[in-house]
Amino acid sequence: VLTDQRSLLLTRTQEKKRAAAVGTDRCDPVMLEIFNNLFMSCAEQMGSTLENVSHSVNIKERLDFSCALFDSQGNLIANAPHVPVHLGSMDQSVKSIIKSQQGIFQPKDVYAMNNPYNGGTHIPDVTVITPVFAEEEYAKP
Repeated sequence: VLTDQRSLLLTRTQEKKRAAAVGTDRCDPVMLEIFNNLFMSCAEQMGSTLENVSHSVNIKERLDFSCALFDSQGNLIANAPHVPVHLGSMDQSVKSIIKSQQGIFQPKDVYAMNNPYNGGTHIPDVTVITPVFAEEEYAKP
């Protein structure tokens, strides 16, 4: 139908089938939101702790840091709204450590890296990566 303003007006004759967002077709949207907020809160608390215990002017006053959670493959789960430029390469740093330390991660391990060829932004930035395990993953027999 052509309107008085010479615009074409389209009318849908069949209901549009909508695809579910990736990863949401089999989960409860309320639980998804609860876990999204839980993981975001974890990343924000990591940043608060870093800011509170730091002696570095860059961290304590300039707030030049970022904190995030990643899955076991190095994919981003949640990040706190700190300095977004770090987040663009942080997953590559995590994936690089996962690849180089494959199968030998242990509880309480901490890895520090600043290699710009493995996901670091530049030499002065240091990425600290700490794997976290579910209790049953490393339960003693």
